[in-house]
Amino acid sequence: MDSISKMPLNSNSSGSIKNNIKNLKAIHEKNSNVTPKTSIPNDPSPLASNIKSINNKQPFKTKSFKQFIEACKAEPKPKKLMGDLIYENEQIVMFSPTGLGKTILAMQIAIASAKGIDLDLGNDVILKNEIGKVTTVYFDFELSNAQLYSRIGNKSIPENLFISKVDRGKYLKGNPQEIFDLIKIEAQNVNAKFIIIDNMSKIGYDLEKGQNAINFMEPLFNIVRHEGYTVLIVAHTPKIDRTLPLTTDSLGGSSKIAQLADAIIGINSVNSKDENKVYIKQLKTRNDAIIYGKNNVICTTILKDAEGFVKHCCYNLCSEYKALNEYKIKEPNYENKLLAACYYIFYGSYGKANDATGISESTIKQRVRYFKRDYPDEYKKLEKESQKEIQNQIIALKQ
Repeated sequence: MDSISKMPLNSNSSGSIKNNIKNLKAIHEKNSNVTPKTSIPNDPSPLASNIKSINNKQPFKTKSFKQFIEACKAEPKPKKLMGDLIYENEQIVMFSPTGLGKTILAMQIAIASAKGIDLDLGNDVILKNEIGKVTTVYFDFELSNAQLYSRIGNKSIPENLFISKVDRGKYLKGNPQEIFDLIKIEAQNVNAKFIIIDNMSKIGYDLEKGQNAINFMEPLFNIVRHEGYTVLIVAHTPKIDRTLPLTTDSLGGSSKIAQLADAIIGINSVNSKDENKVYIKQLKTRNDAIIYGKNNVICTTILKDAEGFVKHCCYNLCSEYKALNEYKIKEPNYENKLLAACYYIFYGSYGKANDATGISESTIKQRVRYFKRDYPDEYKKLEKESQKEIQNQIIALKQ
């Protein structure tokens, strides 16, 4: 009840009425000068309590962009564990269809990282190791003991490379988090900081699919970010059209696998009569520009070396387009493109080539452009040839 309602009114007394009116005026003036009551910082209302609780759980770490840049400058530059393909403290996914040598490449990487050496693929393709020796554990769910042994041959294996297996054909039991825990504990038991899992589809039932993939990849992501691990996951793709370029969509299973990976490496067939020819392509990297992308894939032959060790050996760097079309080289369009390139180089311009041959300038220009794109190495060789050599090429192609 407010001050007005507490005022005693006496209707029988004119004096008291006047006094009441006077008192009412005084009360009104007093109330009009009072500042409305507001919440104070320590107001124990539910809203204030909720805001305080949210602030305590706030995940964001906000700073000025200038502070962010200065903090980045102070951080150490990421080091290469295996050239531009693998940096330390990353989660990497490497995939291919069956039989294209993903396990072979993973084993080459494992041995080189444990030894602390560069991985020399040949033909001047050297994957640098800037870290040195890294204790490595290779979880093999793919090969039988006999298969693995036959691929190693007499290769010298470092003491800090460990192999971990389960009975072939068996899956690890438990949910994705429990499977992750088993892998982490095993890595800790041998003090390994580089974990290779070969392959994801063989570890647990449907581990590469949907929410299972997320529940397995996220804890791996966390130990990479916060505990100094590097993790290489070998993945098997479903049936894909091997005549098409590789993309992240070629990687089967949940799309979250590609999203959570720091780097993605794909392996595909080269269009060749030799079934042992493949190419290696970078599809994603966070630390630097892609070096071995669609214009510069690593073409390799899978073979046994003098020690009986099965490995990838680089025989060429070329565009993915050329790798996928290597043995379509004898088609008529190839010769037309080559002849146009010879005309252009021999005569020195598209106009002069048109005058000498009668082929339209636009046709010559288009064929030369396609030849440069599809066969850049051959075009560079043509440019270095003498006029006489190119003339002989023209004569041979016209016969």
